[in-house]
Amino acid sequence: MLAVAHVLGLMMAFFGLLYLLPIVWSLAAQDGAVIDFVAAALINAFVRIDGNEAHVVVRAPLFLLGSARFPVKNIEIDVASATAALDRSAGAIAQSIVLYENGRAVVPTSAHARLSLPSDRSFETYEGATAHVAQPPAADTQIYIDQGYVDAHLVYPIAAPESVFSVRTMAARELGDYVKLAVRYMPARGDERALLISSRSGMVDLNPTWWGAAAGFVGLGIAHILTGIDHLLFLLCLLIPLRSWRPMVAIVTTFTIAHSFTLIGAAFGLAPSGSWFPPFVESAIAASIVYMALENIMGADLRRRLVITGLFGLVHGFGFSYGLQESLQFAGTHLLVSLFAFNVGIELGQLLALTVMVPLLVAVRSSPVFSFLTVTVAPGTNAPLESRTVPAKRPSACARAGSTDVAHTSTASVKPLSTRSFVIIAAVSWSDFPFLCHRQIRSGM
Repeated sequence: MLAVAHVLGLMMAFFGLLYLLPIVWSLAAQDGAVIDFVAAALINAFVRIDGNEAHVVVRAPLFLLGSARFPVKNIEIDVASATAALDRSAGAIAQSIVLYENGRAVVPTSAHARLSLPSDRSFETYEGATAHVAQPPAADTQIYIDQGYVDAHLVYPIAAPESVFSVRTMAARELGDYVKLAVRYMPARGDERALLISSRSGMVDLNPTWWGAAAGFVGLGIAHILTGIDHLLFLLCLLIPLRSWRPMVAIVTTFTIAHSFTLIGAAFGLAPSGSWFPPFVESAIAASIVYMALENIMGADLRRRLVITGLFGLVHGFGFSYGLQESLQFAGTHLLVSLFAFNVGIELGQLLALTVMVPLLVAVRSSPVFSFLTVTVAPGTNAPLESRTVPAKRPSACARAGSTDVAHTSTASVKPLSTRSFVIIAAVSWSDFPFLCHRQIRSGM
C-alpha cells in the first residue's frame, strides 16, 4: 500500500520535469520567433446602435476576400471596374461577420463597400470610417493585388436599442486564431467597449447581462481546469498519500483559498506586469509538481503539506489568471460577477477531477500491479502523511513463554522501488513528452 505513493510520486516527478523542459526550450526560441502574418490578418469593425438601426462598419484585408474575384491589370486591381466584385465582397463580409439581436441573427438592409490603400488611417474613429466608406476612391488609385483593404458599411434593422447584441466571425475559419476581429462596440447609452475575437470564440455578447456573463465564465473556468494538465498533475500529487476524506478536504480547501486570492488580485492588476513573470509562473508551477512528487516519496506531515499547498496555490492562482485575462473582455460591465463565476467554474471542474482521481487512486492502491513494481525490505523511517499503525504478527508460543503479554504494534514500512519500476515509469513519462512540448511551444508563441 505505501509503495503506491512512492510509485505515483516518482511518476509525477517525471511529469513535472518533462513539463519544465519545454518551457525552457520555448523561452530560448521565443526571441527569434517573428510572425508577421498575425498582425496583417486583423479585421477592424465598429458596431454602433443608433435608434432602430445597428451600423456595422468593417475593414477587411484584401487577401481574405479572394472569392470576390477582383478584376486586375497586370499586378494592380482595376479599381474602375471593381463594382461587381465590391458587391460580392460586401455580401461575403455580411455572411462572415454575423450580428445577433437577443440570440437571433439579423440581416442587413443595405451594404456598401469600397477599396482602400494600405496607408489609409480613416478607421481610427467611427466618424472617419463612415465618411471614408461613403466616398468612392480616386480614379488614379493604385492598389496592388492582395494589398490594401475592402471597407464596408452594413445597416441592420433592430427591434430595440436595449436588446442584447452579439457578434460572431467566421472569416477564414481554416486559419483559426490567426485571423482576429477587433470590434469597437458603441451602445446607444453607456461607454463603448473593445473586444478582440476569432472564429473560435463563437457568438460573443457585446452587452451581456450579468447572468449571461456568469454562465459563460462558469463554463470557462470548468474548461480551464479540466484542460490544464499542470494543475491536474499538482492536484493528483496532493492526493496521492492521503487515505481519508478529512485531510483531503483540508488540502483541497487550502489550495482553493490560496489560488482564489491571487486569481482575483491578478484580475485587478495587482500582479507584476513584467514580461519575465508569466514564464516564471509556468516554471514555478512545474517545480511545484516536482516538489510535491518528491515529497510523496520522502514523506511529509499534514501540517507542512498544508503550508506548502497554500504557497504553491498562490502560484497556481497566477496561472489561472492568465487563462482569464483574454476573456475578461467578454464580461462587459460585470467584472466582479465574472470573476466569481470563473472561480466557481474552477472549483466545479476541480470537483469533477476529484470524482475521477479519488476512485482511481483507491483502485490503484488495491491493484496487484504495484506489487510487481516494489520489493519488500525491512521497515523504514519514512512514512506517508497518514501512516497507519497495524498489528504486528502474533509471537510464537516459545516467544510468548519468555515475555510479558504486551500488545505489539509497528508502523507500516516503506517499500523502495525496484530497477524495473524505474524503467516502466520512465517509459510512461517519456510517452507524454511530445504532448507537453507541443503545449508549451504553442503557449510560448
